[in-house]
Amino acid sequence: MADVSATTDVNTVAAVASAVAAAFSAGAAFLTWLAQVRQIRESVRPELVIDDWVREVDPLTGLDSIKFSSLKNVGRGAAKNLIVNSFALADDDRPTHIADTIRVPSIAAGEVIAVDGRISLLWKAVPKISQGSKFLGVNITLLYWDSVGVRHKTLTNLLVVADPSTSAVANQVAPGVGFGHFQIESVPVWRLQFRRRFSQIPLFGRLLRADA
Repeated sequence: MADVSATTDVNTVAAVASAVAAAFSAGAAFLTWLAQVRQIRESVRPELVIDDWVREVDPLTGLDSIKFSSLKNVGRGAAKNLIVNSFALADDDRPTHIADTIRVPSIAAGEVIAVDGRISLLWKAVPKISQGSKFLGVNITLLYWDSVGVRHKTLTNLLVVADPSTSAVANQVAPGVGFGHFQIESVPVWRLQFRRRFSQIPLFGRLLRADA
């Protein structure tokens, strides 16, 4: 009986060891696959930058606006189906700034294209702060896709002062226009589709509805 018990224990230990080894092997294979996926995504990831800023006031209407005339892809892959937009509302639901939407079919890696970007600054809707000055935060959103089904969202933040002669801004790109921060978010299309469908489910949908 002792021999049978010992044999059973050995078989059990061998089975457990085999299962553990299989689990480690599967885990290693998954990590290798994940690293390969990330490498592929990085090799085709586009990154768009806005450049050539100008600020001007229309002599007839007095409308203040920020303009940009070029977009550059500094990433490794092509950016497809680009949409550029900027819009915000004040507390009383009046728009503080609004931009003409720009759509571009594709921008290759390293390519610079000319665009006619214009953001109208509606200062009447912006409240005054210290010493009667007016400042406005402007967020410009760029949405575009890469060749492996990942959506990229670039957020460019600007700080604009109504009267450049009375207040200074840091990282100035045009008179009274300062570069704030630059942020990129990348999400696979399948995840976006899942979140949109999940957001339609009562109660549970609130968890993911913000990223539709």
